[in-house]
Amino acid sequence: MKMTSLKQVWRMEHDRAQRLRAMCDRELTNHVIQRRHIIDEGSAVFMIGNPGTGIYRAEIALLSYGTVLVHGDVDTTIFSCCSYRTWEGKLGWLRGDNYGYAEEKASIGSGCSAMARDVDEELAIASVLWWRRQKSLNAETAREAISLIRDGDATSAQRAIWDGTGDFELTIGECTSPRVILAQACITKLCDLLDAEEAAKAKESAA
Repeated sequence: MKMTSLKQVWRMEHDRAQRLRAMCDRELTNHVIQRRHIIDEGSAVFMIGNPGTGIYRAEIALLSYGTVLVHGDVDTTIFSCCSYRTWEGKLGWLRGDNYGYAEEKASIGSGCSAMARDVDEELAIASVLWWRRQKSLNAETAREAISLIRDGDATSAQRAIWDGTGDFELTIGECTSPRVILAQACITKLCDLLDAEEAAKAKESAA
């Protein structure tokens, strides 16, 4: 077995997230604000979409009690535990590409970390090789886990590792779910669109 380092595992997870985000950003390139409803200082609802198609149309609701909801033609994702009181603050809270932070808040919002986590085959195999290198896994358990992963059964691979080691801290291939990355991309796109509107207004006022 070719061994791998922890740094390589981290890099693989980061690169995977960046690839997914780039794909999401491309899909949202032509999105515009199609609807908005400012409820009060702390709450607002926006709809963004590509005119003429419903693909990846998303409604983004900035709600009371620090919750942000993204749904529509995307998997529903709820982010919770925001300390900002204004809807603008809640919107900017998740802007960008801090996937780990977004994943944490989505886990809280859904009440289940499985909703915000996914298992990637390549990353899972790299994780097994890392645990084997640390002598946390014996060769037989590592081979069984990798075989199961390649057969598309990461759940059984994880169970084999737990059964073989008795260590439930050993997890394989877990990474930020695509639903969280897409939801964060939608939020960032809405921020960019609102910024563009403000810039256009400022330019018009200065003319």
